[in-house]
Amino acid sequence: MKKLCLIIIIGLLIGMTAYSEESQMNLYINQIPIDLESPVLNVNGQFFIPLEEAFSTLGAQVIKDKTISTYYLNTFVKIDVQNNYYAINGKKYNHEFEVRNDVIYAPLKLLKTAFDLTTQEISDQEIYLKANDIIQYKNYNSIPYRSVAFEDDGARFSIPLDWNKLDDTTYGYDSNYGRISANFSTRQLNENIDINVIMDTFIEHLTMTYQDRFAVIDTDQKIYNYLTSNVLYLESNVNDIDIKELVHFIPSEDKVYIMHFKYPEYISESFILQVFENVMNTFYIDESSFDSNSEHYMEFKAARDYQLTLSSVAYSNMTVDNQVELEGYFNTEEVIESLTISVSKGDEKLSFYVPVENNSFKTPIYIPFGLGKHNIKIAITPEEQKVAFDGSGQILNEEELLLRYSVVNLNKKSTKYVIPTRLVQSNDRYIRSMSNLLTRKYHTDYSKAKAIYDFIQTDIEVLTINEVNFSARDVYEQFKGTEEEILYYFTALLRAQNIPTRILEGQTLYNSHQWIECHLNGSWITIDPFGDKTLVDNELNPTLELLPGFNKSSGLYKNKYSNITILEH
Repeated sequence: MKKLCLIIIIGLLIGMTAYSEESQMNLYINQIPIDLESPVLNVNGQFFIPLEEAFSTLGAQVIKDKTISTYYLNTFVKIDVQNNYYAINGKKYNHEFEVRNDVIYAPLKLLKTAFDLTTQEISDQEIYLKANDIIQYKNYNSIPYRSVAFEDDGARFSIPLDWNKLDDTTYGYDSNYGRISANFSTRQLNENIDINVIMDTFIEHLTMTYQDRFAVIDTDQKIYNYLTSNVLYLESNVNDIDIKELVHFIPSEDKVYIMHFKYPEYISESFILQVFENVMNTFYIDESSFDSNSEHYMEFKAARDYQLTLSSVAYSNMTVDNQVELEGYFNTEEVIESLTISVSKGDEKLSFYVPVENNSFKTPIYIPFGLGKHNIKIAITPEEQKVAFDGSGQILNEEELLLRYSVVNLNKKSTKYVIPTRLVQSNDRYIRSMSNLLTRKYHTDYSKAKAIYDFIQTDIEVLTINEVNFSARDVYEQFKGTEEEILYYFTALLRAQNIPTRILEGQTLYNSHQWIECHLNGSWITIDPFGDKTLVDNELNPTLELLPGFNKSSGLYKNKYSNITILEH
């Protein structure tokens, strides 16, 4: 009996010792107490917060399903307690969770990362965190800078501490060589006014003002904080003083932000240009100035329903070089055959299919529109609707949407006309093999394009009507298709040789007609494998110039057709 009592006492002591290693803490953010029904825990020196309650209290949207997902501003968090990991904007971190009275506790560092918090102080019973607002003072190259904001336009940036406010929108100072200044302004965008119109108007205004005392020296594109800036380098003469100017045009959804720097020619150029770079590196547009629907990483209900798991890295604003890998699988018994991916930048959009085999997928996502931010949407291609997007890349079935995030392309070169698309599958292994077979004897792009043209002319049957819509792959398999469908195949064969190719369509009073253009020897050449039979066979006024041909006059097509557009293929 004594032995049994001793065992019980030892057990109680062990339990009390274990419990003593866990204590409750109070949480403060910016000195404000955060009231939580379930307390913050200190477990062996590691701090845990009640997951759902803490995130909800701080304003995050919480979705509880097979996993727990939260969204706050531009941060998407997915927590998988069973598998001991969480992901922030797609980046995965392994960590164990604690459970007390059916309350899930997450590590404090998850809360800090999601809400951009830093630790101020930790005492025996209190944790003090600080919310990181815009830093008011920061040193760049040993020069102190201060933050200025234009709240109405949602823009803020930092300037050297010794710069003065010269007027409502201009900061700067007067040096021994003349005035150095930075002016901020905006211009509205609409259907008729794009960034090119705004830049041209800006130059025209300066030309009228300074006449022969003004010149455009150079242009460039740069990226600052994931924002694409179109840059003008200018020179002018004001009151017999030579002035150099640097103008940044930064487009958003509805306006263009303009930063206009000026400095006298004789000042140390390397120094002042570095100062301007520092200012631009702090240029920030509030989240409210963006369309948050297209900016941030987000997983949707379908991703949870089909238990999507990504093996590749995917998070918003990751930097890429013309493409990014996508790999993952669905942990569901339902068979998923394909995904449809839409990539857009401004008004430019492309979409393409990705096959899914055994509920797994692996593919590059092509980022085709040059330097800057591209928005990506990934959806399951519905059974009843093979095309999940319309021709512009717009999702038609939101219920099948899986992911949405953005990437920043660091490559200035546009690859729009060499990448595969939904109907022009130039990366298909059979199409690539056929393209290589047709061009095996040739060494120049021009001769390769001509060989593919000859093949299209002689070996593919042209259908007047096709009851089934064919893609390039379908034409490859059937050796037939409508003129439009054969152009998909023709384009795919050319792009498989890395020859930039695009499909155009023009209108006449009688009909519409399509042809292609290839970029060969430094310029776009016109290729029309079918000719315009409607105009050629016109009994009253036959247009024989529109017979089929390779390297035809592009001027002829511009004269004969109106409303010529480049199709999204």
